[in-house]
Amino acid sequence: MRFTAVWTDVLTQNVTLRVLLIALSVTTLLLAASTVRLAVREPLIVERGCVSTPAKTGSGKHTNQEIEAFVRQAIPKRFDSKGSEAQLVLSSDEYGFRLKEQQELKSRGISQRVVVNEVSIEGTAVRVDADRILNASNLRTAVAFPVTLELSQTDRTPANPYGLVMARVSQSKPKEETK
Repeated sequence: MRFTAVWTDVLTQNVTLRVLLIALSVTTLLLAASTVRLAVREPLIVERGCVSTPAKTGSGKHTNQEIEAFVRQAIPKRFDSKGSEAQLVLSSDEYGFRLKEQQELKSRGISQRVVVNEVSIEGTAVRVDADRILNASNLRTAVAFPVTLELSQTDRTPANPYGLVMARVSQSKPKEETK
């Protein structure tokens, strides 16, 4: 074999190897970019059942509408005499206060119901304007019942889809009407 023929084969192999190296580098970069792009996307969650549909994921933050809906559901569970499943929306301290209050009302023969009129969110505090209806045998009395709530976050569950818990409830003074 001649020296020029061998040298031509070596040069041809070098060009082929360079082209393959460039093609593999471009392919690796494209795969890395697509992997990063797919990693930062929202996950696809599919609920299983008779008909599979993608579930909509929500953000972890609580919106004002969500907080208001939680308060409208949780206030009756905290104060109503016939409130059920209060442990799901109350902290352990508030649940203890509820049990004491209900025991005292029951010993006096009084039942109560709280109706929420207005909810206003002021930073971390939630002000609630409600009416407290007390029932002693056939006598009913409605009293203004403004309260201030402190909410804390917990895990969202099917029983508590809001992921909120009433940490502290305190009675506040009613708002003064400006004339």
